[in-house]
Amino acid sequence: MDALKVNDTYHILFDKAQSILENKEEVIDVIAKAEKKLKDIPEELADPNKMELMLQMAKAYLNKEYPITNEKALSAIVAAAIYLADDDGGIISDDIPIIGFMDDLALIDLAYKDCENEVKAYGLWKK
Repeated sequence: MDALKVNDTYHILFDKAQSILENKEEVIDVIAKAEKKLKDIPEELADPNKMELMLQMAKAYLNKEYPITNEKALSAIVAAAIYLADDDGGIISDDIPIIGFMDDLALIDLAYKDCENEVKAYGLWKK
């Protein structure tokens, strides 16, 4: 897997996320598609709860249940959601057993690094 390609893709999607944040319905649709795709990633490959918590935080923000003051964090989450929601399977086809999800996980990790503190704070608030 080409780490530079994943990084470049993340930055492109980050910019796209910033542009769609004004359209709540579009963001909700992307999150719903990402949640569906997330169920396909085998648990033994990674901690699926990381992305689940990220998506829950974004939904809580959109529903005005939880404040996010760091727009970069929200854009990072939506960028990862856009990637997961892509029907094309991303950089590596998800049809390839195990390896097919590595690009998804790498992009989720990049997004998580940009919103880690906010997601941890949300996790504590949620408890």
